[in-house]
Amino acid sequence: FFRFVANFFVVFGMSTEWWRPGNPDDKVPVRTAALVFPTEKWDPSLIEAIVAGNPAFFEIVLEDQPKSSFDALLSQIWGSKLKVALPPALPKGAPFPGSTVDSGNRESDRVRIEQIFGLREKGNDTTKFFDPQGTLLAEGYTRVLYGDHGPYVELSPDNVEWSSFRHHVLKGPGRHYHAHYTADQTVMLYNQFSTVASEPDPPPGPHSCCNRRAEGYAPYLPGAMYLNPEGLVIR
Repeated sequence: FFRFVANFFVVFGMSTEWWRPGNPDDKVPVRTAALVFPTEKWDPSLIEAIVAGNPAFFEIVLEDQPKSSFDALLSQIWGSKLKVALPPALPKGAPFPGSTVDSGNRESDRVRIEQIFGLREKGNDTTKFFDPQGTLLAEGYTRVLYGDHGPYVELSPDNVEWSSFRHHVLKGPGRHYHAHYTADQTVMLYNQFSTVASEPDPPPGPHSCCNRRAEGYAPYLPGAMYLNPEGLVIR
């Protein structure tokens, strides 16, 4: 349904997609709200209404707002209200944690990514990632993480050019990641806050491969950011 609360146009729904592509995180019905005004104007009763009833799996969509608005709301809901600790951020320049290539599908992905993009598995501080329009998304990376859902570039939050991400999806702690989108909504950045250790196989996708892994289909790190390199300009 639709309603006005103070100065906000709010939309509640079940599993509303908006501009979000199908993701492994989206497996349960969620309470979703789209909010387009600065967080400083939000009524606390509105936050209570969004989170109440499904505190683990809610979603809040912040449209055309800076990352600082997302951070403020995350601290307010996760920290002050839910008392959930945030994972420590992956530090910039963190040591290479090791290769994740241990199966045929991951080796095929590595060969493809290295041949097409010249992107090595072990990261550095100088490689730059742009969207197709030439907008800088990130500079430097930790590694290319090869999992059973395909390859993802692993970043510290300090590698990210946050001014390029203007739309944000804040999720409840029962999910796996928050999401950040570029202004034209064509590139998504995963903000990982939990592992997928309980999921032996990945969701469907162009590079998905079911290997029934007891440790989970990919070793995503809470506190790290992830970009899909496909379709990016990498220099």
